[in-house]
Amino acid sequence: MNKKLTLMFLTIFLVAGIQVQGGADFPIPKVEISLMSDGKHIEPRVIQYNQFETFLTEETFTFGNENEPNVWVQKLNNGDIFIYYRQEQDAPGRIVTIDFFTPGVTEGGRYWSHEYKKRSNDINDDLDVVYSPKDTQMAMSLNEGIAYIEFGEWQRSIFISNPGRFKNRPVALQKKVAGSSPAHIVILPEKISLVFEFSQTDSEFEEGFIVFSDKKLIPVENERSFKALIATDLNLIKKLTRDGWWYTTRVGDYKGSEEDCYYFNPGFYPSNNLISWYCQPTNRLFSDVVLSSLRAAVQDSPECGYHKSQVIPLMFYRWYGMTNDYIDTRFSVDGVRFLVKCAKMLDSPGAKKLSTLLAEKLMTIPDEQKTYIGDGYFLNDYITPEPLGVKMHTSLNHALCEINYFLELSELTGEKKYVDVANKILL
Repeated sequence: MNKKLTLMFLTIFLVAGIQVQGGADFPIPKVEISLMSDGKHIEPRVIQYNQFETFLTEETFTFGNENEPNVWVQKLNNGDIFIYYRQEQDAPGRIVTIDFFTPGVTEGGRYWSHEYKKRSNDINDDLDVVYSPKDTQMAMSLNEGIAYIEFGEWQRSIFISNPGRFKNRPVALQKKVAGSSPAHIVILPEKISLVFEFSQTDSEFEEGFIVFSDKKLIPVENERSFKALIATDLNLIKKLTRDGWWYTTRVGDYKGSEEDCYYFNPGFYPSNNLISWYCQPTNRLFSDVVLSSLRAAVQDSPECGYHKSQVIPLMFYRWYGMTNDYIDTRFSVDGVRFLVKCAKMLDSPGAKKLSTLLAEKLMTIPDEQKTYIGDGYFLNDYITPEPLGVKMHTSLNHALCEINYFLELSELTGEKKYVDVANKILL
């Protein structure tokens, strides 16, 4: 579709769509999802409805195959809307429109896009990012990556992360292979429309997320909030999906890792930091990310209560023959510490129930897998035969996280046994 036809389409389209039902407990704008493929209108179908505690409800939509969900619409308990979208593998070209019916958007607004001045696969490198504002127009094309738009007298806003196309790689990795499909926004008096022009896919897929609020999601006038947004990134170093967080990795860190590869980080580390540092009323975007991440951390967690790592570190594979499906105490502990904090700060019963399970597992590790120093001990790393112990990766630099986890868990549950374990590791 050429640019002229695209803009014409954006300004006049009126396509019937499927409606997301509004919640009764909080005022949420009506949302419609519309789909065009090969010039024909196709009605998306709801294939699942899910409620997560008191924090959100979720409707899952497919564009055809029930085994291939394409859109997840989460209605948060604060009235915001969190949407994940996905153009799956081997999919036809599609024009997907997401309408937010919020009347009265006639005033001018501001569109903030970002540009990386320096790009790196090393998470230790500082990001050099510039956010540039411009006035909104009735129809605008969006840049690849992050877009943040404020409009309307009530400071309504929308945040979009559109990171690009990816392919699954061997050994639990994803690789970015192309930029994102064209995306546009149309601002009308009665609604705001996002339009994605997904091209046909083969072995690759495309995914991203959208947050809509009747409030200001990011206090752009606050320098600290912008620094937090840059540090969190949500696009290049880390990408957020419905299932959780993916992190970029350096070439050679993991078996099969190449330039622009990502691994699933079971630690929910960004959400952990957000709830600790930036979850204040003025940082609404980060609060929304925490709520959506909490659903993934609780509902998508294995029965054991924590994720095992599937990527294979090359160094440890060569030294010890380490393979996948092991407990990485850094990531696993980060994940359960996120649950502890959500149980304490948000009163999540699911988070509280799961938060103790890793501790109970670590407390059953046999003496053969420990190195005692006086009355204290360290957990051995890699070298204990699996039938005698637990397949895991732990290091001295993980010990502080383990100690903090047991102390925080004791504060949450009132159980002294967790303090005793923390003291033994500390000694």
